[in-house]
Amino acid sequence: MTLHVETLGAGPPLVLLHGWAMHSGLWSGLLPALAAKHRV
Repeated sequence: MTLHVETLGAGPPLVLLHGWAMHSGLWSGLLPALAAKHRV
């Protein structure tokens, strides 16, 4: 199994998990807003 981890922001942790056959690019538009108050 291979894991890829990216970390942005600071604050309470928020873990994002995508479903099968998807990728982390799904959240690219949301990450700036989420990282403003959370560690994502």
